[in-house]
Amino acid sequence: MVIPATVIDQNKWERKEHFDFFSSNCLPLYDITTQIDVTHFYHYAKRNEISFYYGLVYATTKIINRIENFRYKICDNEVVSNS
Repeated sequence: MVIPATVIDQNKWERKEHFDFFSSNCLPLYDITTQIDVTHFYHYAKRNEISFYYGLVYATTKIINRIENFRYKICDNEVVSNS
């Protein structure tokens, strides 16, 4: 199955400087850590008999996928978007 993708023109892309910086490193990773109160989510999961862990992974993925830049991929040294 082929998923259509749009190649991002890096010469006009406002994030080119960030891409160049992180793609020049061996491990282009960025981590952040913060404390989040998930008490309400925990109780929701228990009330609805769903796995807290899998529910949190699902909810986090849904939120991350709302941010366009997190949906970009690198294919053959080009940045592509399939959204």
